[in-house]
Amino acid sequence: KRLILHHIVGTPVEKQSEEPPKEHPRYEELNHFMRGGFAGPAIMKAINEADAGGIQSILEEFPEALYFESKRAGSIWDVAHRRKTDPKVTAVIEAAFRKAKKA
Repeated sequence: KRLILHHIVGTPVEKQSEEPPKEHPRYEELNHFMRGGFAGPAIMKAINEADAGGIQSILEEFPEALYFESKRAGSIWDVAHRRKTDPKVTAVIEAAFRKAKKA
């Protein structure tokens, strides 16, 4: 574990016998990157559960997740419209795409 944390931080080899820092910006960067990989599937799950607030929360932190596409289910846009989900969910997805188009 210690060597992995040193590797993440970029600690020189000669200092890797010391304890790695408890907190570091690189830990946060890696955590954000890893969580981003699950953001698209989490939106799909939120669509299926009609969780409009969850979708908004995910998109605030990971706006790029809007373009996630499942090989099995299709794009977020398609899933939100094809499944005839809660109108609030569809509205959140449509608003997110409009916002992305303006940016």
